[in-house]
Amino acid sequence: MTHGVLLMALALYFRGFSNDPGNRTRTCAALTALACIALLIHPYLLAMTYPIHTAYLARLYVLGQIDLRRGLICVALSLLPLMGLMYAGGYLLSSNVAAPGFGRYSMNLKAPLCGGMLCEFTDATGGQHEGYNYFGAGGLLLLGFALATCGRELLRLGRRHFPLLLVLLGFCLFAVSNRIHFGHYRVLEIPLPGSLEDALGVFRASGRFFWPVGYTLLFASLAVLLRKQSGLFLTVATAALVLQWLDTRGPRELVQYQASAPADLDLARWQSAVAGFEAIDVYPAFGCGHTPLEDYVRYQYIAANLGLTISSGYTARPSGDCDSKNDFVRAPAQDDHLYVKTGFQRNPLDLPPLFRELAQADGCVIDLGHLVCARRQSDSLMTVGTPFVPPEQVTARWAASELPSVIGRLQDSRLVPLQQGAIGYLSFGPYVNISPGTYEYGIEYRSEDRLGIVVGNWDLIGRKASGDLITVAEGSITGTQGHPSRLARTSTIHEPLSEVELRLFSNGGDIKLEAITLSRQSEEQNNDN
Repeated sequence: MTHGVLLMALALYFRGFSNDPGNRTRTCAALTALACIALLIHPYLLAMTYPIHTAYLARLYVLGQIDLRRGLICVALSLLPLMGLMYAGGYLLSSNVAAPGFGRYSMNLKAPLCGGMLCEFTDATGGQHEGYNYFGAGGLLLLGFALATCGRELLRLGRRHFPLLLVLLGFCLFAVSNRIHFGHYRVLEIPLPGSLEDALGVFRASGRFFWPVGYTLLFASLAVLLRKQSGLFLTVATAALVLQWLDTRGPRELVQYQASAPADLDLARWQSAVAGFEAIDVYPAFGCGHTPLEDYVRYQYIAANLGLTISSGYTARPSGDCDSKNDFVRAPAQDDHLYVKTGFQRNPLDLPPLFRELAQADGCVIDLGHLVCARRQSDSLMTVGTPFVPPEQVTARWAASELPSVIGRLQDSRLVPLQQGAIGYLSFGPYVNISPGTYEYGIEYRSEDRLGIVVGNWDLIGRKASGDLITVAEGSITGTQGHPSRLARTSTIHEPLSEVELRLFSNGGDIKLEAITLSRQSEEQNNDN
């Protein structure tokens, strides 16, 4: 729906040319207001709409309708409210708004042509879904017909609006990025200095920048064709509409399916459950672990609708200060706060002291796999989830099929090297957060090599709050003569760790990995040991 901002920017641009000075002033004011709206929705939209504003001013200058001084005044007057909004919104306070991925979230050169009945969409980098810019079969028919019958008019239109044409060309170049792909083939890669790549990472999903280009090409084609008023155009336009409807059936049905799915959130029940509470504290903070985005959106929705504040949520760029954002778990619980441990059932190992104390006091429920706790006992809270009873020992198990690998492939649900004698990481991950405590970790595997023969190594690593990686423990793994075996070790973790991995490295020997496990021992077990 927010693509309406781009459509309005183009509409204001083309409606803004007349001999009436009042119209030019109104258009500049409207484009400035639209830029402010775009910023408040998403900075990407500002990066697309504001260049259209500058193209409008540039063309007014070329036409002689404004001089350089007035043009610069218009730019200054547009930047003043934008800078004020940026300051009020915290954009100027963040030390780093860039993110890695420029060049990955780009547009494939085939994207405007493929994605429907004509040919399949190609993602050459694993992130080019951000550059899905398929015109559709009907759109392609209109574009081709316009080029064939009105090519000279389109050329004249481009010359008249060459400042906008330059902006759109810049959008195209940015969309394909410095790693240009046609299908699965890399056509060109231009190495960039690290500092420049970091700067471009502010808008790392560059494939989105083709959006205004696609709209302009469609509207330009329609503009020249609608003037013809011929029976042939009417026939082609009708065929294009039918083709477009048929070609977009898949995406349309997907949207309809998602929109008609039953809700999993009873807001009325939650309204009763949060009565008397003022805030929701979420752990871990967004960007401080491998937690799905949807986990945060659920509680953002609850907080937004029921008037609660929330400590963290899914935003375009996560804060890097994880230690301070997660600091509340080391303080006593407050009566008017709800505490949420997202994805608890996916990773029950990461349970900080605050949650353990509330769980022991029977103050927690399981809500769609998340742990929701409160210090103040509330019967209504129990209506939004299942009462949680903490087990004596918490264990998480990851089958081989759930673990990433560098040299491995699945064979009978086990990870084995792709080739006999391959050297490298057979498995790594699972990238979980864990709280301080004593842990038992295990590797379930078998090997055809003899007992005592070293076939690989393992290590347990994690990232401290400071960002430094540490090795908790390491060792070797030996042959089992084809029998199932479980290597188990125990270590005490003294501080919270994120991105924890139990890695298995093959030195060329025979290894068949079945699963890895991590178990957090209870305080009673620690005392017994």
